[in-house]
Amino acid sequence: MAGYLALWVAANALLWPRLGELRLPVLGYSLALSLMAAAAVGVSRRAAAGGALFLLSDALIGAGAAGLALPGRELAVMVSYVAALYLITTTWAGRPAAERTTEEPPPGNRPTGHGGRRHDRSVAAPPAGTRVSGGRPGGG
Repeated sequence: MAGYLALWVAANALLWPRLGELRLPVLGYSLALSLMAAAAVGVSRRAAAGGALFLLSDALIGAGAAGLALPGRELAVMVSYVAALYLITTTWAGRPAAERTTEEPPPGNRPTGHGGRRHDRSVAAPPAGTRVSGGRPGGG
């Protein structure tokens, strides 16, 4: 985390004089990206690499917005962006489904797979041909 925070401070200090009215938006967005990259470190090496490449891609975009001419910048942006998305999504897709869900939805909001109708299996249906009284308004 400290490494990404130091990188965030250094990058913003470098770009600050050149950004003009984009200063505050870049400051906020770059902080969010730095936190995302730092969080990816706790997931896996593959996710960490994806987070770092995503940060690099957007840092190169920020450099362009600040007017810094870097040869091959556009290509580097796209290559790092595509590689980042690949690493992040394959990390996510490679995890078991149970790990991809952060919490269990409430019982009333679980998908049913039956066109939205909810089947509560905790109440057994009466046997076929059995008359159930009180099932309709006004009695049986």
